[in-house]
Amino acid sequence: MRYELRPLTEADIEAGAWELSTLVGWNQQPCDWRRVIGDSPDGCFKLVDAGRVIGTVTTTRYGRQVAWIGMMLVHPDYRRRGLATELMMAAIEYLRGCGVATIRLDATPLGRPLYEKIGFRADGTWSRWKAEAVAELPSGDRFPKLHTWRPELLQIDRQAFGVDRSGMLKRLAEDGIAIEGITGYAMLRPGRIASQMGPVVATDPQVAGRLVREILQGQPGPFIWDVNGANPAAIELAQSLGFRPFRELERMTLGEPVPPERQEWVYAFADPAIG
Repeated sequence: MRYELRPLTEADIEAGAWELSTLVGWNQQPCDWRRVIGDSPDGCFKLVDAGRVIGTVTTTRYGRQVAWIGMMLVHPDYRRRGLATELMMAAIEYLRGCGVATIRLDATPLGRPLYEKIGFRADGTWSRWKAEAVAELPSGDRFPKLHTWRPELLQIDRQAFGVDRSGMLKRLAEDGIAIEGITGYAMLRPGRIASQMGPVVATDPQVAGRLVREILQGQPGPFIWDVNGANPAAIELAQSLGFRPFRELERMTLGEPVPPERQEWVYAFADPAIG
C-alpha cells in the first residue's frame, strides 16, 4: 500500500505528531515540535494513512554548511514497510536541493542500520543522563539571566559547533530559561518527562560547572542532560552532580566533513532533533 507523503505543519502536532513522540517515550513537548516546524516549514514531512499521521521527519538548516534531520518517527504498527526510508530520503532530497554540504543526525540503535545503508557514517557518541534532583548551592553571587545574546556568546557557540546557530538559540531561549557567564551560557526548558538541560557551552570548565549547577537550582526535577561524549569534563561534571546515563546515541554524518568544532567547549546538547 502506498501512503501519502505530505508537508508536516503545526496543525499536525496535536493531530498525531506529538502522539507519536509520546508513544515511543520521547521527552519533546508541543513547543519543541512547533520550533522545528517553524524553523523549516518546507523541510518537514509526514506520512499519512487515511488522514492519520503515521510517520514524521524534520530538518533544521544552519546555512548551507550543516543541517540536522530529526523527529524521525514511524508508528509501531507501520514499521518494517520501508516508511522510515521514504521519510529519510524526502528529508535528504530537500536538504540537497537547498545546497546543504553536510547532513547530520543522532541515531538510536534501532535507527543506525537504516542510516548506514543510506550512507551515513558514525563520527561520535553521546549519552542521555538523568537525575531526580541536585543538591542546593550555598548562597552567593549568581550568573545573570540571559536576556540579550551578546555577540561574544554567539561567537563562542559558533566556534564550538562550527556553524552559526544564533537563530535557533534565540528560539530555544524563548521556551525555557537561560543564564550567561563571561565565557559561556546554559539553558533549561520543560519536557514531557523531565526538564531538559542544554545546550550548555563554555570555554572554561569552572564556568561550565557553575552554569550547570545554577541553571538547575530551584527548578523542578527530574532532569535530563544530553552529555557530550567527546568532552571528559562534561562526563565528570554529570557524575559529580548525581546524574546517571541511561541511553546512548550515535552522531552520524552524510556528505562533506563536519566543519571544525571545539568539542571541549560543549557540555550539553540541545536536542537530538537540532544538534
